[in-house]
Amino acid sequence: MVWGSCLGATFTDTPTRASSDTYYVDAINGSDANVGTSEALAWKTISKVNKSSFNPGERILLKRGLVWRERLNIPSGGQAGNPIVFDAYGSGMKPKLLGSIDRSATSDWTQDIGNIWKTTGKIGTDVGNLVFK
Repeated sequence: MVWGSCLGATFTDTPTRASSDTYYVDAINGSDANVGTSEALAWKTISKVNKSSFNPGERILLKRGLVWRERLNIPSGGQAGNPIVFDAYGSGMKPKLLGSIDRSATSDWTQDIGNIWKTTGKIGTDVGNLVFK
């Protein structure tokens, strides 16, 4: 089942075919110094994916249940019938790419006036996703 596509890349729930190379990304146990070609040698950041080149037919797998507060800028394009596939591995919820800066700690916020709160931390001009509890 396809759950989205962008710039020659296809996002799926399950892989549809074998590919030449597969890269793994794990926000908790990965390291950008790794080669990324196995779960044990996964990359850590989406930034590493953004800086890498991929060939048609390659797959980039994000670990399920994890969150990246980064933006995905797909660095390479696939070909008709041979896309670069973004998918998930492991168990749990689909991975999340929020593209926002984490400001969820209570120490990030101070009460301004009444029920209005402010942060002095940098949020940027495009806040991505802001979730209030």
